[in-house]
Amino acid sequence: MKDHFLWSSIVFIASFAVYIQPITRSNAFISGSELIKNPIPALDEVYLTLENNDVKIDPETRSSLLQVFQNDYWGRPMDNYSSHKSYRPITVLSIRAGYFLADRVRMNGLFVQRVINILIHAILVQMVGRLYLSLFKSHASDVDTIIVMGMFMLHPTHIECVVNIANRGHLLSLMFTMISLDLALHPILAALIYFLGLISSETAVFLYPAVCLTWLSIDVCNRGENSKKEDGLLGHIQRRIFRFSLITGSTFAYLFLRHRLGWIHIPRDLIRQAENPFYALDGIDRMLNYSLVLSIHVVKSLGMGYIDMVGFSHEYGFDCVERIASLRDTRLSIPLLLIAVVFFLFYRICRKPGNMQNRKSAWCKERILIFLTFGAWMASLFPVSGFIRVGTFIADRIVMASTVASAILWTRILCAIFKLGRTEMIGTTSETRKKFALSLAFLLASWPLWVKLQMRSAQWMFPVSLLQSSLKSCPRSAKSNLEMSKVYISGLFGTPKDREKALFHAEAAQSIDPDFCDVNLQLAQLHIQKGKFLEFEEVITKGVICQYTMTDSVSLFQQYWSAVLKDESSVKQGANERYNAHMSIIEQAILEDKERTEKSTDGEIQIDSQGQNEL
Repeated sequence: MKDHFLWSSIVFIASFAVYIQPITRSNAFISGSELIKNPIPALDEVYLTLENNDVKIDPETRSSLLQVFQNDYWGRPMDNYSSHKSYRPITVLSIRAGYFLADRVRMNGLFVQRVINILIHAILVQMVGRLYLSLFKSHASDVDTIIVMGMFMLHPTHIECVVNIANRGHLLSLMFTMISLDLALHPILAALIYFLGLISSETAVFLYPAVCLTWLSIDVCNRGENSKKEDGLLGHIQRRIFRFSLITGSTFAYLFLRHRLGWIHIPRDLIRQAENPFYALDGIDRMLNYSLVLSIHVVKSLGMGYIDMVGFSHEYGFDCVERIASLRDTRLSIPLLLIAVVFFLFYRICRKPGNMQNRKSAWCKERILIFLTFGAWMASLFPVSGFIRVGTFIADRIVMASTVASAILWTRILCAIFKLGRTEMIGTTSETRKKFALSLAFLLASWPLWVKLQMRSAQWMFPVSLLQSSLKSCPRSAKSNLEMSKVYISGLFGTPKDREKALFHAEAAQSIDPDFCDVNLQLAQLHIQKGKFLEFEEVITKGVICQYTMTDSVSLFQQYWSAVLKDESSVKQGANERYNAHMSIIEQAILEDKERTEKSTDGEIQIDSQGQNEL
C-alpha cells in the first residue's frame, strides 16, 4: 500500500512537471519570465477571458450568478440567435474562481488558469490509474498501473485541453464523470457529481453509456468481493438499479430541459465551411465523409501520437481534409479496416478456450463486458460521427475522453505481450524480469511522446508559432491564413509588419474558400493602404454584408465614402454612381437576409439591426 502511494505521488509530480515546463520555459518567441508574468492569450482564450463578463471578477463589470447560468460559454444568452449553444456554467465559474485566486496571490490570471488546468489533468491521470486497478484488481501490479497512468499523461491529444484554458470544460467534464465511477459513493452523490460534469461540458452526455458499463464491469470483475459468484449479470444490474436510475434520470432531464428551452440546436447558418466543411452535407455524402472524420479521431486516440492521419493543428477547416466524392475513394478503406478490427477482436474474445467447455463461462462474460465498456468509452467520439450536427469538425479536444480506453487497452496489450498478470508467475524471479523489461520498453516508447508534448505545448504559448504549425499541417486552412494575415498587417506579438505577406495570406484564404466573408475586411484594409481604391470599394461592400465583420466594415465604409463624396474630383470620376451601386448591393443583401431569417427563426434577424440603421 505504501509503495503504491509512493509511486502514485511520483506520477502526480511528473504529470504536473511535464506540462509546467513548456508553459514557463523560454522559446524562440517569448521568454520564460514573460510566460509567467505576462502570457499572451491564444485564440479562444482572447474571447473567453477578455470579452466575456461571466468570468470577470470586477463587481462593476462581472455578470450575476443568474446570468452565468443563462448564458453560453462565451457570455451570450443561450436563447440568442448567435449562440453556439455551448452550456458550461460550472466551467465558467471555475475560471472566475481562478481569477479570484490569481488576485489573492497577486499573479497573472492567465498563468494561474493554465496551472489549474495542469493540476486537473494530473488528477485525471491518478483517476485513470484507479480505474485500471478497479477493473483488473486481480491481475494489476504497480508496474502496469504506472504505465497506464503514463500513457494517459503523455497522450499528445491532451495538449489542446491542458495548455489552453478555453478547453477546460473537457477536463472538468471528464474529471466529474470519473469521480462518479467510484462505487463507494452514495448513488445520489454520484449522480450529483455526474450532473456537474454535464453542465461543465457536453462531453459528459456522450459518456453516459461508458459510466453505466464501467460500473457494471467493476461490479462483475470484482464479484468475489462484492457478491456471490453465482449471481448473473442481471443480478449485478438489479443490485445497482438505483444508481443506474439516478444517472439515467439526470441525463435525460438535462437533455429534456435543454430541448424545451431551445438550447440544443445550433442555427445552421452559424457554422461555415471554414470551420466545418462537412456540416451541411446530407444523405450518403454525409455518411461517407463523416465515416472518415470519425476514423481520423479513432486513430488519433488509439495511435497515441505515433499514428496521426492529419497531423496537429488547432484548426482543420475547409479543404484540410478533401471531401469524399465517390465510393471509389481509397480513404474509405480506413473506416472499413477499423470495423474489421473490431469484429476480429470480438471474435477473439468470444472464442472458446481449450480448457473451457462452456462458452457462457464467467471468464467469457467478463471479457465481453470489458470489450463493450471499452467501446462505450470510444463512443464519446459520437459528436463527430455525423449523426448529429455539431460545429466541431476535427479537434484533439474531442478525443480526450476516449484516451482513457486507449491507455488501458495498450497497457493490457503490453501485459499480454510480456505475459504479466498470470497467477502462477506472481512473486517469481521471472515476473520481476518481465516487469523490468516492460518498464524499459515503456520508457523507450514514451520518450518521443514527451518530446512531442514539449514541442506542441510550447507552440500553444505563442499565437504566431501556433498558426505556423497549423499552416504546416493544413496549408489550405482559410481561417489560419486569415489570422496569419492579421498578424503581418498589424505587427502583433512583435512580428515585423509585412504587407506583402499579409496580402499573400489574405488572398490565399479567399481563394481557398470564396464564401469565407471575414477575409473581405482584411483585404479592404490592405487595398486602402496600397491606394487601390476601386478594389477597396468592392471588398468593403462585401465586408458590410458579412455578419461577422459588419460592425468594423460599416465604420470603414462610412469614413471612406464620406471623404470621397466631399472630393469634387472624385465626384466627377463617377463616385456617386459607384456609391449608389454599392448601397444597392447592401440593401438587397439586407432584404434577402431578412426574408431568409424570418422563415427560419420567426422574425429573428441575422444581420445586426444597429448596423442597418447606421447605413
